[in-house]
Formats: sequence, C-alpha cells, structure tokens
Amino acid sequence: MPVRRCRLSVPSLNGHTDTIAASAPMEASHWHTSSGANPSTSTACSPVILEQYANDLVPADLERLEPFLRDAKTWALVDILAGDVAATIVRAHPDDPRVDVVLRRWAGDDDFWVRRAALLAHLQMFGRHGGFEGWDRFCAIADELLEEREFFVRKAIGWVLREAGKRRSDLVADFVRPRVSRISGVSIREAVRYLDPADRDALMAGYGSGGRGPNRSTRSS
Repeated sequence: MPVRRCRLSVPSLNGHTDTIAASAPMEASHWHTSSGANPSTSTACSPVILEQYANDLVPADLERLEPFLRDAKTWALVDILAGDVAATIVRAHPDDPRVDVVLRRWAGDDDFWVRRAALLAHLQMFGRHGGFEGWDRFCAIADELLEEREFFVRKAIGWVLREAGKRRSDLVADFVRPRVSRISGVSIREAVRYLDPADRDALMAGYGSGGRGPNRSTRSS
C-alpha cells in the first residue's frame, strides 16, 4: 500500500500500548487494540502508524524498529522509521543510555539501511526543536562511516550535516574541515549548503584540490 494511502487509513489510537499493538506485523485476525483499530489496515503501513504516534514511543521501542528497518528495503520507509520515528524518540530522550547504545550498534550493522538509520535518527536533535544533544555521538558515527561506499549512507551523512548547518554552521565546518580528504562528494555537497560563504568555498576548494582518500569510489564521490 502506498505511503499516502497508509496515512489516510491510520486508525485512531490511544497511547503507547495501542500504538505498539497496531504497528505489530501480525495477521489481521490477531490485531486488536483497546481503541478498536481497523484490522483491515495493511501491516505494510506499520511505519506510518509509528510515525503518526511517535510521541507515544519510548527508548525501548528503538529495538522494535529494527525488524521494520531490515524489511523496508527502500529509503521511502527507512526515512520515516529513522528520520521521523526514531528521531522523535531520540529528541525526547536525549540522555537515555539506551538511545546511545542502540544508535552506536546500528552504526556498525551489516545492513546499510540500519547504518543509515543510525545517522538519520539524529535529525530532529539538530532541527528547530532540538538542543544539539548527541552531536558528539553523531560526529563519532559519521566519522566511522565517512569512507562508506554505499550511496545511501553517504547521502545520510550529508543530510544530517546540512540540517545541522542551518543552526550551527560553525559545528558543521569544524567537523568537515579536518576530514576534507576523506569525505565523499555526496556528503560534502550537502554539508556545506548552509555554511558561511567563506567556509563553504574553502572546504570545497580543499575537497577539489585532489587530496581525496584512496577508498573513495568514483561512482558516488
């Protein structure tokens, strides 16, 4: 079911228990909630249900997202699960140690969609309503994945840096500057989008000077 149709069919839920029950990948005949969620709603809509009721979720629910992330196999659903659902949990519970443990584990996962999620889960913390908690963790994860060959991971690094740059361009410039020989073109072009012109020009000049890391693929550099 397309995401747009899923959003139109999301049932009315009441709290954490209903949200988890309604989003569980079960057969319709086993799908019951106290608020009477529609059992005909496709379980393919689980990410959309979680998105619309993300404020009801808690750090322990990050573990519940993993099966959906692994099964999604497309950015359209992974980005909802990571950039909307996980990011809401992370922003609401920035100091919960379970958040740190899960995101660092995701960063080392064999599935590149899960690695992408480890990055995108920071989006809201650096957005309009975030307090930039978790910046050091994001930088550590991004640094670890900086020479990643997978396009969707490189793009996620740049996306988060771009959003952070809208509010703290100084932090983004400080992250990119010592890594300009390692960062991919996909990442840096997004990262410098909102930097001061002088910083942007200097970083792109450094990137274009030829000092690129040996593991950078020509396809997505």
